[in-house]
Amino acid sequence: MSSEKYVTPGDDLGPISKYTAGSGAYVNEGQIRATLCGKIVVDKNENGGDRVNVVTSRSKVADFVINVGDKVLCRVLRTNYNQVYVDILSVGDHMLPLSCKGVVRREDISAKEVDKTVISELFHGGDIIRASVISLGDNKQYYLSTVGDGLGVMMLKATQE
Repeated sequence: MSSEKYVTPGDDLGPISKYTAGSGAYVNEGQIRATLCGKIVVDKNENGGDRVNVVTSRSKVADFVINVGDKVLCRVLRTNYNQVYVDILSVGDHMLPLSCKGVVRREDISAKEVDKTVISELFHGGDIIRASVISLGDNKQYYLSTVGDGLGVMMLKATQE
């Protein structure tokens, strides 16, 4: 397993027949899955077998700064009438070891006809979107915009009908 592979919670890390679950991992139906966003690290357990861990680097997160104007990739968590709440997963080409919270306000979704924008028709939980950072916000979240070329929903969450 590559030590440079990054995962998000729920990602498959390997079968229990090959690995034991270490820190940042859990076992579900015979598979080891990630509980954190981070890098996969395989080491030896006390019995000499391979143990898979998910390691986050808080110092790297602290050193990594999101700036106004950065393009970010996000997962939609939920929506309401006025806002879309997201987890920021990566900035440019750099995946974040830990996700950050962001919000896209109604007025920052489209450049025209803001009052006719129906958020629930455009965004759904689980969608992957690309946005631009327009404000560092407060200590809870960044403010984002999907106005511009190449911004908006990049991948829809599969729906069951």
